[in-house]
Amino acid sequence: MGGEIRFDTRSRPDYHDPMPDTPACDPGRHEQVPVRAPTQSDSGSMPPTAPPDSQGSVEAPGSPPLGFPDGHTQGVPPADNLPRPNLPRQAMALFLASGFSFAVVGLSYLAYSRLLAPADFGLISTGLFLSALATAIFEGSLKNVLIRSSRPPELLDRSALFLAMAILAGAATAMLAVSGILGRMFAQGLSSTDLFFLVGFATIYLLTFPFLVLPAAALERRFEFQRLSLIEAVGTALERGLPLFFLVFNQTNVPLSFIWGALIGRLTRLLALNLLEPPAWGWPTREAWATARMRFMEAMSLMGAYLACLVRDNLHVIIVGSLFGKAWIGYYSWGLQLGMLTSQVFAQISARVSLPLYSQSRDEPSSWTNVTSQIRLLCGLTAPLAIGTLIVLPLLNEVLFLGKWSPTLRLLPMLFVRMATGLATTPVGMLLLARREPLCFWRTNFIWTLVEILGAILAILLVGPIGLAWSYAIVGWIGLWLQVASLEDRPGSRFARVVAAIIGCRSLLISLFGLAVLHFGLALDSMGQICFALSLAITAYLADPFLREKGRDLAGKATLLPSRR
Repeated sequence: MGGEIRFDTRSRPDYHDPMPDTPACDPGRHEQVPVRAPTQSDSGSMPPTAPPDSQGSVEAPGSPPLGFPDGHTQGVPPADNLPRPNLPRQAMALFLASGFSFAVVGLSYLAYSRLLAPADFGLISTGLFLSALATAIFEGSLKNVLIRSSRPPELLDRSALFLAMAILAGAATAMLAVSGILGRMFAQGLSSTDLFFLVGFATIYLLTFPFLVLPAAALERRFEFQRLSLIEAVGTALERGLPLFFLVFNQTNVPLSFIWGALIGRLTRLLALNLLEPPAWGWPTREAWATARMRFMEAMSLMGAYLACLVRDNLHVIIVGSLFGKAWIGYYSWGLQLGMLTSQVFAQISARVSLPLYSQSRDEPSSWTNVTSQIRLLCGLTAPLAIGTLIVLPLLNEVLFLGKWSPTLRLLPMLFVRMATGLATTPVGMLLLARREPLCFWRTNFIWTLVEILGAILAILLVGPIGLAWSYAIVGWIGLWLQVASLEDRPGSRFARVVAAIIGCRSLLISLFGLAVLHFGLALDSMGQICFALSLAITAYLADPFLREKGRDLAGKATLLPSRR
């Protein structure tokens, strides 16, 4: 379980190692590591820093809203002439942009739920799974390696990275095409149209990711979430909303509609990001190729970790779909998409803001305080919305969707329990990625995925296709413990605090009490159920003092603090 990944770059004259003894999955090592202070020449490339908060806690007066660190880096002296990022304002921009994109996704989700059969929904979900192989494994891992790096890549290094990513994308596309040909020959239950969609949809994401990694990483390193979130919100809206336009107004078939949406959305991201951060052109030197190789070697562990995460989150495609058909992929995908819409707008903001900050902060107690604060906030924001959805969804299923998603209603309580643990594993996972070597991050996710697969197989053998939902609800807590254990030599007390942040959330307890009252004591008509769900959500939000405090802080800081220039 031990060992470290070490890349010997100290012979390079321009190399500076700010973390010479970064632990590789050694929870007992928490030494303070000096980090180089940014200089004037770093302006525009290094994330700006501000003096550390002497209290080191988000609970202190003047603490940042949203449960995030206040834009400073613990242990890093400030650079006097550099601008400081206004993270409350940046987080608010990220929240608004994410809210817009999720609103578009949510509305299109309702329309697709009405228009598509469960089998078509399952086919689209399989295509999204394949596209995630490009966006999460290749694009996400390489981008996070650049964000975690002590310094941004030089011009020729960027050119070498781009060429290496282009070669990787071409090779992956060729392998995907061969897989499509073999699938046409041997796969059962997949038509030529299905295979064309799966290969074409994933190819769009594979061929565009080399153009997106470097500019997105540069903007995130500088905490410029306002522009980045706007571009990504528009891209997501096009990718998920345009297929609805083609289906309704142009009478395009389902697979081709989603291919056109993905193509237009990805090209929009590509053009906008490369206008903000022009690409690096030029033939790289041998040293630049060596640097690119080092980056890819570091990213390989992250690729393995993200692959494990994708397998874990898509067992309904891999196992349930193989055993019970495309319809059951659709049932699970519909429920998981609903859970994403009720929670991930908050969780994704947590992940995006946390990684660059935790990567530059070496203060363990303060980081853990920020993590538990984020968990309390994420659960507080999500619980009333999720419980309200459980109350009104049976009615909506009958009225809007003509009962086609009834099997999913049996899955939702377990899927929402998994969603609750996911709200905790998001900030804890970002801390693990920032604090430990990529090999440790991969090892933790690999063990979690292995336990998830074994639990899913056992549960499916016992109770059928619904068994995966039970496995998701149970094994999520094991995964959370594995993450904490990779960060702490004595994980028991820390894990107990993380769990307490979830189950002790005031808005969650109020929402669960209201659900129990409705289930055991009240008989309401359709309009009464809707009014009860709305009243319960509003009451839960207003009765949570933690949410009220964070709301006041957010309103004050986003309004009064000057924006970053």
